[in-house]
Amino acid sequence: MRLLLLALLAGLATGCGTTHSSLHIAPGERFVLGGESRFAFWVELRNEGDVPVGVSRRTTEGSLVSLGDLGPSEALSARFGPGTAAVLTNGSDAEARIRATIRSVAELGMRYEGAPDPER
Repeated sequence: MRLLLLALLAGLATGCGTTHSSLHIAPGERFVLGGESRFAFWVELRNEGDVPVGVSRRTTEGSLVSLGDLGPSEALSARFGPGTAAVLTNGSDAEARIRATIRSVAELGMRYEGAPDPER
């Protein structure tokens, strides 16, 4: 899983262009793409797994705006403005698999983080 992230990072480190990646998101984790870029980026996502994945936009103020759930075999395309982030959340108890195509003119930060406790 972390090797795929490194491959994605290497592709984005070259600057502008298109990067294709397979993301594996552990149960209860989030994958965050972007957040500090001065430029917009575009993401095309396809759920290649068996569990739904929540897709949200993290605004420049830090709030999350849901773009919906990506069910198995479903696809979604979205543009993310400067300073915003794509947040993919796996709220299930099984690993999620997402195929991502990312278009950007600049390097994008990315990381995994634990999903917040829904009871807090």
